[in-house]
Amino acid sequence: MAIFIDPEKIDSAADSWSGFIYQGKVALYHVLRLLIEEPQSVKYHLQLDSLEDFAIVDEDIKAISLHQVKALGTHLYNSYVAAFIKLEERLVRYSCNGAYFHLAIQNEKSKAQIKAIHGTIDIYEYREGDAYCSLNTIDQRIENLISSYFVANNLNQFNNQNYIQIVRNCLEDIIVSQIIAIHACNHRRNGLRLNEAAYYFTIPFDNFIILLNEDLNNKIADEKYYLNITKKLINKYYSEFALELEEELNDEGVVLTEAQRIKLDVHLLEINSLDKTELISFIKNLMPHREFKLNTLFDFKDNNIGQDEFKNAFLKCLFELIEPTFNIKKGLMWSCINSKRYTATAIYTPQNDIKKVCKKIYENIIDNNFEIAYQSDFLITKDLEIDLIENGLNSQMKVSDEDDRKNNITKWSKVGMVKIETAKKILR
Repeated sequence: MAIFIDPEKIDSAADSWSGFIYQGKVALYHVLRLLIEEPQSVKYHLQLDSLEDFAIVDEDIKAISLHQVKALGTHLYNSYVAAFIKLEERLVRYSCNGAYFHLAIQNEKSKAQIKAIHGTIDIYEYREGDAYCSLNTIDQRIENLISSYFVANNLNQFNNQNYIQIVRNCLEDIIVSQIIAIHACNHRRNGLRLNEAAYYFTIPFDNFIILLNEDLNNKIADEKYYLNITKKLINKYYSEFALELEEELNDEGVVLTEAQRIKLDVHLLEINSLDKTELISFIKNLMPHREFKLNTLFDFKDNNIGQDEFKNAFLKCLFELIEPTFNIKKGLMWSCINSKRYTATAIYTPQNDIKKVCKKIYENIIDNNFEIAYQSDFLITKDLEIDLIENGLNSQMKVSDEDDRKNNITKWSKVGMVKIETAKKILR
């Protein structure tokens, strides 16, 4: 019989989960491992950010195991003590078969040493024998488990690397979609509160099993598929950025505050909630100097947003600047006292290439009739500055008065570019 738990008394972290995509990957790893190693697990459910970062529960939402995940940029034991204690307290509160702590980097203390101090919980040990799993290796370990599942279930026709990557992406979609559903319910009129939605919206293991046994070849190689992968890459870039930022600040003796984390988390949640049309528009506006399309594998590799662009230009802009006047769905813009509008981009090019970028923006307008984003006056870039884009163009780049693109080109030519450091001084 299920023990009653009031969801409103659980401190759900679902409002910031989207910023820590690593947690979802670790949860998927554990689900796959259970499906391979414990036949009875087919009746289990996965619960995200309620009883713990994730939990394995039965159909009555009774906890089977609790899992806390920490992707911190430090190996120091003291940095984790509060989280260890919290997991111990959760185990007392929500009795179950075990409570596990997942590390992203090797701790200075061994698994046995931590167990000696915190006797009721365990450091999670991966199949490979490690007591940690880095952000850079979790994907490969998930794919290894998918391969093992195929072997164990006589699905050898699916057991090749390219197909396994497709399956991993589709399995991750199940988890990402769940978080979006939790938030959608929270914001819907008369919908569940966030803590309630996180508690009740569990994922049956059947959902993963069905996908693992299905032939997904007819679901790939189109724009929607590549767009889903792009969204996952954006989440991965965010996780890497947050970890690298924390390490950088730690080296300087500065602590990344919870408010700073939440500020970035909110923007990433907004990106994850964009529909197909909105996501395409968002990415196009981040890179007005390049064509964006995802019709083929070639497009995905060559005409997509890059890691350095997204991390070192766009995310750096979000971190360095104050809260924007308008959110991502409304253009992610800042307004200053003179009513000028500033829009974040992922332009990551040195100043000596300013004319090349102006030319590429012009060509993107001509070739694709690319509309100016939200009537912006300035594009915020990593390092580029120019008063007006037209000042970076030569006299040959003109259109006749009869050209129906002239109005759009004229609007773009009056847009300027400023680097992040300059924007910081203006937008206070």
